[in-house]
Amino acid sequence: MDMVQNITDQSALLAEVRTTLARIDAEEGTMPGEVLGAILDDGLHPIAAWRRYRGQSQAELARRTGLSQVWLSRIESGGGTGSEATRRKVAEALEAPVWALESGV
Repeated sequence: MDMVQNITDQSALLAEVRTTLARIDAEEGTMPGEVLGAILDDGLHPIAAWRRYRGQSQAELARRTGLSQVWLSRIESGGGTGSEATRRKVAEALEAPVWALESGV
């Protein structure tokens, strides 16, 4: 059973690598190691990780996006995802690719 799980895990990792390479080829942007580490090692939501990487507070990001700080806090704590338009606003304010702000990247 461990062998099957190992193959499944490797297959999932390979799919993630292919997706990342396709994003790079399409010039959709990449994710700095500091952001990825904050997500994987520290358990931060991608928006919180990017926000910290860019040196912005929630209040500053809220001001730059026109969103409420309460809503940003809710998204960062996993209580919502926001619409596609919201994610685009946040991505623009953080100078990050939209895909990199989604949970599970």
